[in-house]
Amino acid sequence: QINIITNSNTFAIDEVSSPITFQLEDKNGDPVPTSENKTFYLHSTSSEGKFSIDNENWSDSNVLAVTLPQGFASINFYYKDLNIGNPQIVISDFEMLDPINGEDSGLINAIQEQTLTIGSPYQIKINNTETSLTAGQVSSSLLIGLYDLAGNVSITNEDQTISLQTEDILGEFSLSQTNFEQGIFETTIESGLAALDVYFNHKIAGTHEIIASGLGLVEAKKTIQINPGNFAKFGFTDESIELITGDITLVNIESQDKYGNKVPVDRNIRVYLYTSNGYGEFSAQSNFGSTIRYVTMPLNSDSSSFYFKQNKYFADQKIILSDNSGQPDSVGIIDGKKQVNLLSGSITSLSIEKESINAKAGEEIEINVYAKNEFNISVPAVNTIPLYLWGEGEFSLQNGENWLAINQADFMAAELSLKLYYKENTVGNYILKIGDDASNEIDEGFINKEINLNITPNNLAKLAITNQNQDLIAGQVSGAITIEVRDAFNNTISVN
Repeated sequence: QINIITNSNTFAIDEVSSPITFQLEDKNGDPVPTSENKTFYLHSTSSEGKFSIDNENWSDSNVLAVTLPQGFASINFYYKDLNIGNPQIVISDFEMLDPINGEDSGLINAIQEQTLTIGSPYQIKINNTETSLTAGQVSSSLLIGLYDLAGNVSITNEDQTISLQTEDILGEFSLSQTNFEQGIFETTIESGLAALDVYFNHKIAGTHEIIASGLGLVEAKKTIQINPGNFAKFGFTDESIELITGDITLVNIESQDKYGNKVPVDRNIRVYLYTSNGYGEFSAQSNFGSTIRYVTMPLNSDSSSFYFKQNKYFADQKIILSDNSGQPDSVGIIDGKKQVNLLSGSITSLSIEKESINAKAGEEIEINVYAKNEFNISVPAVNTIPLYLWGEGEFSLQNGENWLAINQADFMAAELSLKLYYKENTVGNYILKIGDDASNEIDEGFINKEINLNITPNNLAKLAITNQNQDLIAGQVSGAITIEVRDAFNNTISVN
């Protein structure tokens, strides 16, 4: 007969039995060495049972043929199984199709029952059947569970940290259906438990993959479709709007749900166009043949476009989309707003506010110099521009201070203007010249700008005798003595 002489094993499905020994015996139970090499068959009643002689190389099925060498009465083997329960191991001297109920001819078979229990946590599963949600909608519980190698629910005997995220890191998770956290969400399945309720939402429409992972565990993935919500606001298709001040650009807009997902409008709707600081124009034509105040989105459409140009530079300028025809508002459809990055372009000329100025002698004259681009719009200087100044009076870069006979000043990069001060103390007509040439005799680069100054006397300030000194004899009548009224700068003035 064949007999298993080791005790029955109890072990988990992710473990291997201790060595199992069978031996050949006579009818008295004494071991009998075989007189020749002899083949025996190890059978399991479990379809997932596997056998090994060395605990390294395992059978492909639940049957393994082993050879008992000549002169030996026993041999060891190992057993493992992915099915929990009580499988029976049957050892015979021929292969049996039905090891339990089949004919037992030859040597009496050995039969022993093994006990397989649930394994330790090996993998994570997401037990949620939802395939789609609306943007921002809270899912039912994802029910994150721990499972052994065979997929049986497995209670952990230590706290198990679980990390949840979507592939774009923008999914949100919560343990309570409120207070959602975006990004990588970490929680714990406590010792003695096998599962945890976690809730999910995502605000960006598209196909997203939820990933649940834990140290030493096979991660779980679940694909879910996020659909747009109801039409709630206007938005911009373009990620950024950038143009040279005065130039024309195409702007693409769209209808969106409250989270910014593109969604068709549920009615014909006018989209009124505004800018935050004015001086912006809109047109349906690339050549700006005419301007418009709005574009229309027909029912079930989700986009529109228009052409835009900005006629005055602002560091902070926005295009605003609204359903209100009077002005942007905060009711109804949420207004869309987009920052416009206005560029200077190429600086092609200089400009001044006034080409002719009347002033009094000694009076401070404020002069603002501007840089203009190829569209003749004043813009910030791209680079610092050295400017040269020619006039018979005095200049200052500070109001009322540091008056000097300077002839050079820098129009600083990123500044919209250069502010100068000038004064002339003598009555007359003068030409003040500003340019980018170091010599007054040439005019290259930017065309020089000229200011015609008409300087008139200032207010009455003193009297002056204009005659030469006279030597007289006592009693002699002098020659005519001329008295003039003058301003503080000795310019003769007329009085009324």
